[in-house]
Amino acid sequence: MAEKLGAKTITNTWQEIGFPTDHPLHVGMTGFFVRDEVRKVHRQADVVLSLDWFDLGGTLKDAWDGGIVEAKVISCSMDFHQHRGWNKDYGGLPPVDIHIPTVPEAFISDLLPILASIKPKINYVIKSKPRADLPKDGPIEIHEFARAYRNATQGFKVCLISHTIGWPSEESEFNHHLGCLANAGGGGLGAGPGNAVGAALALRDVHDGYVPVAILGDGDYLMGVQALWTAAHEKIPLLIIVSNNKSYFNDEMHQEAIAKKRGRPTENRWIGQRIDNPEIDICALAKAQGLGSIGPVSDMKHLAETIEEGLRQVQEGATLVMDVRIKPEYAASPVHDR
Repeated sequence: MAEKLGAKTITNTWQEIGFPTDHPLHVGMTGFFVRDEVRKVHRQADVVLSLDWFDLGGTLKDAWDGGIVEAKVISCSMDFHQHRGWNKDYGGLPPVDIHIPTVPEAFISDLLPILASIKPKINYVIKSKPRADLPKDGPIEIHEFARAYRNATQGFKVCLISHTIGWPSEESEFNHHLGCLANAGGGGLGAGPGNAVGAALALRDVHDGYVPVAILGDGDYLMGVQALWTAAHEKIPLLIIVSNNKSYFNDEMHQEAIAKKRGRPTENRWIGQRIDNPEIDICALAKAQGLGSIGPVSDMKHLAETIEEGLRQVQEGATLVMDVRIKPEYAASPVHDR
């Protein structure tokens, strides 16, 4: 549909990726806040077609700085059913011009025959990103971590079950329908391990060569680590990479934002959030649940090859946890500064 219409597309880090991110029509991935090129195409659009978008109202509000949305908005979603629950929390209602109450799969299937006579003006060619240049050694920063992961996954049919909040979306590459299953909706604190095991179980029964991977923060991992016993008990192939910054770092960012508003010292943001002194043995916790483990890895020199080795082991049926020590930072802050 996008190719026939020449429509620019945007994907969301908080829901499954339904369009190849290396396609020429793909503008970018966005999360809670709309930035850069994604904001630009929102404001240039005559029509915005939302296919079950996560928090459409919030996205449009941020794209237009809280002002009037000038584009016509078509929303295909069943989210309105959530509003009938006695205790349901949901985002702001979006300014929708046309509401299509169905799921995107049904809508697109019915729409494509209507567009059958339209021929794309361009022969679109999907080109994968080249391998990234990586530092030969040194501490692991979040962008380098993402690039090393992308390099390592080339040649594998990876299903990324989830990634951390601070993951740099511009380094991601998803080009098949199970490329990315998205993060836990509504925050989902501690849901990462359980979601990973459940998704990996479903993929195990597909028998189609997928390698299930979940990139979890250390805080998320610690909140739900007992779920991994099920993966060991049921022999579910799975690679969990713990992006370990020794902190409940999202809360550090929130505490820094509040400190700025209240004129308090931002260097105190770590209090009550750091997971250190003593540090927690991520691999020992994995072994306690019956899983294999790799790491900790704290130098770029070994990162890409270690991830690749983990992927190979999982491809052969292993269930593994890998501890990757990274600098406490985000690629882009998920805490709104305005």
